Amino acid sequence: MRLFLTLLGPITWVGFLVAVFWHWLRLRHERKVFLTAIDRHATGLWAGIIGGVSVAVIISGLSVLGGVLLPPAVLLMLSGLTVVMLLLSGIGFGPWWLPIAGLLAIYVPQTQFAQGTASVWTWRLLLLVGLLWLAEAGLLKVFDPPIDVPTLIQGPRGAKIAVYAHRQFYWLPLILPISGNTFAQLPWWSALTIGNTHFALIGLPLILGVALRTKKQLPKYAIKLWIWQYLIAG
Repeated sequence: MRLFLTLLGPITWVGFLVAVFWHWLRLRHERKVFLTAIDRHATGLWAGIIGGVSVAVIISGLSVLGGVLLPPAVLLMLSGLTVVMLLLSGIGFGPWWLPIAGLLAIYVPQTQFAQGTASVWTWRLLLLVGLLWLAEAGLLKVFDPPIDVPTLIQGPRGAKIAVYAHRQFYWLPLILPISGNTFAQLPWWSALTIGNTHFALIGLPLILGVALRTKKQLPKYAIKLWIWQYLIAG
């Protein structure tokens, strides 16, 4: 029950409200331009849930099997940065900020709140970030509905320029291992220098996606470049 409640925490609610807000704003713009809503069925919202949950199952399984135990400070920083970036999604959004959580967690005092030195958990955070960047590339390739309506602005010499605002978010209800007394250590963890003899599971919802603006071209061409960037980075 506690695991379920952690998946419905602040990130989930902030992500839901932000996604609904941009969905409403898009419908309002479509009605203004075309006098009707192009997509009333919330295709982007459903793509964000179905794609995100599908990827979360895979990443959660790999994280448990690979022993990606992270200190609470890192998880908290990931949560906090997710909320901040969602609130700033009006100027852009992308999961490039994920590694910053590790840099911020290093400066948290080494107590039970942030157990373990950075040298112990750095590779685990890098593994999780790599998986999330690969997931970003896959989600943008498969679950990114091309629903884009232009806004015409005045360009130089009186020319009309088409500007597109594209936003698509994905909800990932991750389940990650942390130090605890619920489950016994997996047999091969010793070979991975994971010294904890027991572990527990915690829910960590994260939001991936894209928010960008393009001029004189459809967002799908810019997103193709994003896909390659996150694929190589992952």
